[in-house]
Amino acid sequence: MKSLKIIQVLAKIMWILSRIAFIACIVGASLCFVGIIVFSATKDVVVYEGQSFSVLLADRGAPESSVYSALITGLIVSGVGIYLGKINEIFFKKEIALGTPFKKEVVSEMRKLAISNIVASIGMGILCAIALSIVAAIYRYDSGFHLEFFSTVGYGISLLILSLFCDYGAELEEKKAAPEPIEEPTNE
Repeated sequence: MKSLKIIQVLAKIMWILSRIAFIACIVGASLCFVGIIVFSATKDVVVYEGQSFSVLLADRGAPESSVYSALITGLIVSGVGIYLGKINEIFFKKEIALGTPFKKEVVSEMRKLAISNIVASIGMGILCAIALSIVAAIYRYDSGFHLEFFSTVGYGISLLILSLFCDYGAELEEKKAAPEPIEEPTNE
C-alpha cells in the first residue's frame, strides 16, 4: 500500500501542476491577445528620434512579421494549453477521488486524456503552421519563427503506455475482489 500512497501523492502533484498550467495559459493567452491589439495600434507611433516603434524593433532584429508571428503562435499555444490544462486537471481530480488508478473507469479516462493530448498537440502545430504561413504571405517575408510542439505528443504516448499497466492492475483488482465460485454438490 505504500506504493499506492506514492501514486496518489504524484496524482495530487499533477493535479496542482495542471491547475497552474491552466491558469498560466489563461494569462499567456490574454497577454498575447492584448499584445496583438497594442502592437497593431502602436507600431506606427513615433517613439524615439523620429522612428516608429516597429522600425526600432526591426533595427534590433525583430521585424513586424516576427512580432506578429510570436504573438499569434503564443495565443494558439496558450489556447491549446488552456484546454489541455483543464482536461488534465479534471482527470487527476477524478483519479484522486477514486483513490487508485487501478480501476477500469480511470484507465478509460486515461486513454481519452492521452489521445486528447496527442490530437491537440498535432492540431496546435497545424494551426501554428497556418498562422505563420499567413503572416509570411501578408508580409512577403519569412519571419524565421519556428515552433516545436511535440512535447504533449510524448506525454500522450506515455499516458497510453501507462494505461496498459493500470489496465492490468485493474484486472488484478477485479479478480481479487470477485468472490470465489462455490461448487455445488452433485446429486448422483
